[in-house]
Amino acid sequence: MPEQEISEKIFLETLEETRRRLLKTDLKNIKSGEEFESLTYDTISAVCKDRGITNFGRTSKHSFPDIFVGPFGIEAKFTEGDKWITTGNSITEATRKSGLKKIYVFFCKQGKNGVPDIRFRPYDECVFDIAVTHSPRYKLNLELGENDNIFKKMGMDYDTFCKNSPIKVVKDYYRKNLKKGEELWWLDNETAPIIRNFSALDIDTKKRFQIEVMVLYPEVFSNSRIKYRRPALYILTKYQAQGSSFRDLFTSGGRMPLTLSKEKTIRISKILYHLHNNAKAIKKILTEIDVDELASAWGIKISDSKDVEKIFLSLVDKHGGLAAGTASLIYEAGLRA
Repeated sequence: MPEQEISEKIFLETLEETRRRLLKTDLKNIKSGEEFESLTYDTISAVCKDRGITNFGRTSKHSFPDIFVGPFGIEAKFTEGDKWITTGNSITEATRKSGLKKIYVFFCKQGKNGVPDIRFRPYDECVFDIAVTHSPRYKLNLELGENDNIFKKMGMDYDTFCKNSPIKVVKDYYRKNLKKGEELWWLDNETAPIIRNFSALDIDTKKRFQIEVMVLYPEVFSNSRIKYRRPALYILTKYQAQGSSFRDLFTSGGRMPLTLSKEKTIRISKILYHLHNNAKAIKKILTEIDVDELASAWGIKISDSKDVEKIFLSLVDKHGGLAAGTASLIYEAGLRA
C-alpha cells in the first residue's frame, strides 16, 4: 500500500489490532522494554502484512521513535509497575526519524497487582514534565488530562517546540516559574532545571527520598566515608535539590533499642532503625520500581523480579557488616508492626 494511503484512521486501526493481539499473549513473561519493543514490532509487522501495508519498519537502536508505519511513528514503552508513567526521549530529539507526521506512545503496563494492559496515545499529549539526568528528557503519563501536557503550559504545540531551540525554550519556561528561594542550575551549559535546598522540600518528599535511597543505595548502611556520594547525585537529578542536611535522615541520633520478640531486644544503629520503621514503605517501592533500575543501582544482574526483596536484604547485611539474616529479622519485625 502506498505511503500516502496510510491515513491516521488506518494507522490507529493497526495499533488497536496490534494491542488486541498482544493482550492475548502472556505479557507477564516480558522482562524488559527491549523485549516488549521486539514483540510489538513483530506483531505490528504481522498486522501490516495482513492489511496489505508494506511501508513499515523498525528504526535503528538509538533512534526515535522505535517503529514507523507510513508517516506515523510508534515509541514502545514498558513498565513492570502499576502506573502509566515512564521516561521519554531527549527533548532535543537529535535522533528523530525525519518525515513523520505524528508519533504515538504504545505503552505496556505489566502490573504488579493486576492484569497487564496496553494503551496508546499521541506522544505530545502525554508529556507532563521534563526531567534532567544526563540530559533533559520528557516524562510521560498516559492518564494526563487533555490540557495538562507541558506544551499547553508553555503556550506552544509540540511541533513548534521541536522546531525552535528546545533547550532555550525549557530554560525560559523554568526561569519564568521560579519560586522564592529557587535557582537554576546548569548541566553542560545547556539545561536549566530548578534547584532547591534540601531543607526546602516538604516532609513527604523527604521521606520518599529517604526510602528510595535506602532501596537503591544500600551502601548507606555502611560506615564508608563515601556512602553519600551517589545519594547526593540522586537527589540532584531526581528532586532537583542539594545540601548535606539530607544525611540526617539516615544517621542522626545514636543506637536505638528494638524489640524483636518478648524475649529478645537488641540495640541497632539509627539507619537500621529506619529500615524497621519504614519496612512497609520499602516493600512497596521494591514492588513498584523497575528491575532494570535496581540492577543498575546495585551493580548486579537480577534474573527474577521476585528475588528483589531477598537481594535487597542481603545487600543491607553485606554493607552493614551484619550477620546473614539480621536485616531480614529487623525488616520483618517492621512489617509486623
